[in-house]
Amino acid sequence: MKATEDSYRVKFTVLGELLEHHIEEEENGMLPEAEEGLELEDLGGQVMQMKTRLSSGRKRSSSGWRKAA
Repeated sequence: MKATEDSYRVKFTVLGELLEHHIEEEENGMLPEAEEGLELEDLGGQVMQMKTRLSSGRKRSSSGWRKAA
């Protein structure tokens, strides 16, 4: 299919409409519901604990991460 064909424009118009609909569903339905169940401070603390735990067994070298000796 060439970009100059009418069907090309139609397909991308429909794709854009589907994408907009999908984004609206997520922004207005799914994301607000998900945010209600999240405790962001607790989640942030868990992420930092995991980061500390994971990085304590590794050291950064010029070629990347490697296990600590």
